[in-house]
Amino acid sequence: MIANLVQTDFEQKVIQADKPVALEIWGLRCSFCEKLDPVFKQAGKEVGDKAYFYQLLANENMELTRQLKVMGVPMILFYQHGVLVGKMKGLQSGAKILAKIDKIKDYTPEQAKENEYKSLIKRIFGRK
Repeated sequence: MIANLVQTDFEQKVIQADKPVALEIWGLRCSFCEKLDPVFKQAGKEVGDKAYFYQLLANENMELTRQLKVMGVPMILFYQHGVLVGKMKGLQSGAKILAKIDKIKDYTPEQAKENEYKSLIKRIFGRK
């Protein structure tokens, strides 16, 4: 199932989710976003009830977009047990999206924490 997400729903639908979450952040008048849209929706249909697929319009949710440190669209963020465990920038294939969901779906909370996505700055300098 694909659903639209707004900032006020983020905590409940993403952080507290009981399944993996794929969150596509997109923008208006973005040609790559337009191309990714049907791919993302098809991947969501294929995964069925094994994960939640949400779309967040960056233009209407700027505060959350900044908090998530999204610097460009389209971007797909992957969460498991409320932990950001993956990030894909730009146009992606459905196979890559599904492979990521398949990889994270069985993470325990501890594995999710161990595999938390870290930016290059965090990886090099240990900064948050």
